[in-house]
Amino acid sequence: MKQQEWFKNWFDSPYYPVLYNHRNTQEAQFFIDKLVEFLFHQNLIKQGCTWLDTACGAGRHAIYLAQKGFQVTGIDLSPNSITEAIKNSSDIKNVQFSVQDIRIPLQAKFDVVSNLFTSFGYFEDDQDNFKVLQNLVIQSKHLVVLDYLNAEYVIKNLIKEEQIEKQGIIFHITREIVNNAVLKTIAFEDKEVSYTYYEQVKLYTPAQLIAFFKQLGGHIIVQWSSYEMRKEGNRCILIAKTRSL
Repeated sequence: MKQQEWFKNWFDSPYYPVLYNHRNTQEAQFFIDKLVEFLFHQNLIKQGCTWLDTACGAGRHAIYLAQKGFQVTGIDLSPNSITEAIKNSSDIKNVQFSVQDIRIPLQAKFDVVSNLFTSFGYFEDDQDNFKVLQNLVIQSKHLVVLDYLNAEYVIKNLIKEEQIEKQGIIFHITREIVNNAVLKTIAFEDKEVSYTYYEQVKLYTPAQLIAFFKQLGGHIIVQWSSYEMRKEGNRCILIAKTRSL
């Protein structure tokens, strides 16, 4: 790996929201609507239940969950992201945010614990990634929702190089598979200063993730490959039942 714990630098950078400003709330709300409708229909959740959203970023999923009536807690390692999430939710009473490393569990349990939009697989050591899944289960009273990438789709459709212009900045992006991980290098200049950041996500197949959950005492009840709940696509969405409702 070219940079240890890349996420500490990149996620707290002012350039991160610039590059990913296309990730809007509409996209997040579409998935949450589908997910919550399914969970209610299957009698897997109750109105107003507690929900922990881990690696929540600026809170686009967590805030919408709160608006739908859940008692929501959002945690993220990035102080800048949490500051933005608090700002974005200043008029909502049933959501709270705090800075927290997902490798360290909160001393509380929640009806549902989620890890969304590929906020998993960030660590070089498989044991650290396994610890994240373990913490999701530990903190869950009933359900864990994991929204991760489809490893086979990523390998097959890898875009090795591209340029993206945002707010006058040209981001040069390269991707490669290194040690069973997608390594993304992001290089650009701003005000005559050169920057290089990295993203790295370990590649785990659905079968591996299901085996991890089984080892932790979780039972997979749903597997989707898209936000439209299809069986084929670029996502790996798993819902694991940890305890009876």
